[in-house]
Amino acid sequence: MNVADKIERKFLSHAVDLSRFEAEVMQKALLFLKLLDSELAKDIADGLGTGYTQARLAALKAQTKATIATAYAKLETTVDKELKALAAVEQNFVVNAVNSSVGADLITTTLLPEQLKVIASRNMIFGSPAKDFWKKQSADMQDKFMAEIRMGIFRGEGLDQLTQRIRGKATGKRTGYKTASGKQRYLVDFKGGIMDVQTRNAKSLIRTSVQQVANSVMQNTFKANSDVIKGQVWLSTLDTRTTPYCQAVDGLSWTLEGKPIGGHSEPFNPPPVHWNCRSVCLCLLKTWEELSKSKSPDLQKKLRKIEKQIPEFTRSSMGGPVSEKLNYKQWFDKQPEAVKLEILGPGKLEIYNRGNLSFRDMIDQTGNPLTIDELKVKVGS
Repeated sequence: MNVADKIERKFLSHAVDLSRFEAEVMQKALLFLKLLDSELAKDIADGLGTGYTQARLAALKAQTKATIATAYAKLETTVDKELKALAAVEQNFVVNAVNSSVGADLITTTLLPEQLKVIASRNMIFGSPAKDFWKKQSADMQDKFMAEIRMGIFRGEGLDQLTQRIRGKATGKRTGYKTASGKQRYLVDFKGGIMDVQTRNAKSLIRTSVQQVANSVMQNTFKANSDVIKGQVWLSTLDTRTTPYCQAVDGLSWTLEGKPIGGHSEPFNPPPVHWNCRSVCLCLLKTWEELSKSKSPDLQKKLRKIEKQIPEFTRSSMGGPVSEKLNYKQWFDKQPEAVKLEILGPGKLEIYNRGNLSFRDMIDQTGNPLTIDELKVKVGS
């Protein structure tokens, strides 16, 4: 197995862990939306319990606007905290993935903690700050809430029906959410109200934010180590949910400046390129010959230091292409039973083995999330 194959497998494994980390963030952040639907139900009862008037509607609008804004502010703060912790983990992952694949400390330049915090706090999604998307979701929730309340009143509905427009009907099931103290809090599920859409939108923004920060850190770490890294290779998750664009660019390479490598003309747009995008870019190392020809005294000193640690076969395979294309499902199927159990747990693994659980279901990991501390252990930081 050449160096590129080893690096790819580590990135594939890490992508699964990153999806599990997304689930951990969601457990913490979505608690505030779950509590919000209860608070809004109380606001409806308190504000309209004695009758519907324009004055009471105005008061309800003011009250719920504050309630919704507070909930989304807490949600955003929770996500931001997790993303800042993730940034340091992602850099350590890139360094460890490359160096362990090579067998020596080839990557030695790292970003400063302040730089990593900036990447996380200035999280840009499709050219716009993530905080703008959170503000929009909060404003949309406020508009939808009042629109549903007015529609319900127009149709002569009672308090229970108005409340169902917001939170939906109870399903009889409960979902666990992680509190600030780390404890699980199980709350009743509701389905059919506008909170369903708001929750899906929040999940999409959380998932895309995690991928954006992870990819931004990787890109910056690649560029900081341009003495040994010459480019990047696109790696898509190849399953039924893969978009046409990600299918088309899978396996293509570019320089660190974004110039095509290998004869294609596709411009480089770093992932994520759409909501819920799961694509990543692997680093493309320089060949040992390219490294040896460098006139950089610092690089030559590094090479002399590590040359004896790297076998001839490893040196000759550096900078080469991935010899065997592998997608997430194929990677998972090749893992030992113990690894599969760790990822899915016995219940989901049994369903997966029967063919009743898709790979996308497998990597969502809502029942088996990873905390930031567990993610640190996995990447060796």
